[in-house]
Amino acid sequence: NNYKTAQPERLLDFLNEKKKNIEVQEKKIAEILPKLLLGQKIGMKEHEVEVFEGFNGLKSAREKTLKLLKKGDEMFILGASKFSTSQYEYYWENYHKRRIAKGIKCKFLMYEDTKEKEGKKREKWKLTSVEYMNDKVSTPARIDIYLDYVDIAIDAVTPFVISIKSKEIADSYRSYFKTLWKIAKN
Repeated sequence: NNYKTAQPERLLDFLNEKKKNIEVQEKKIAEILPKLLLGQKIGMKEHEVEVFEGFNGLKSAREKTLKLLKKGDEMFILGASKFSTSQYEYYWENYHKRRIAKGIKCKFLMYEDTKEKEGKKREKWKLTSVEYMNDKVSTPARIDIYLDYVDIAIDAVTPFVISIKSKEIADSYRSYFKTLWKIAKN
């Protein structure tokens, strides 16, 4: 078996051709790199987290919904705290009157043991739907889902709210809420 190499000088031509292709690719990458870096910086702003502390912080977090939501928009509230004071009651009543006046819909998924005190009152409000979860499902947190936001709140003597702005997280929680809503209705 005799083998013969085909034009060894073609190896240099082949490498030079590869080198030119790499240079062209380098130029293209250099052109789009600033756009990619800018997109990365902008993308970082798609996920924001804020923490609100105290009763005024809780109110600030909730008031944000009235600024962002428009007529016909819907918010979902998962869980309702058993913790309550007259200060809380007055604020929630006032908030929901303003929400309803603005035409914002609200679905509450509450715990069965809040039905008598809180649930029946909310069932009478316009633009409001209420369902109840089994008492075995319980958490001290209340979760508000609206637009691209998820607010996780602990209502207590010193309440706090963690507000997350993320389309992916909000869509995930909305899906979770809708699944629990279907279960609660059955």
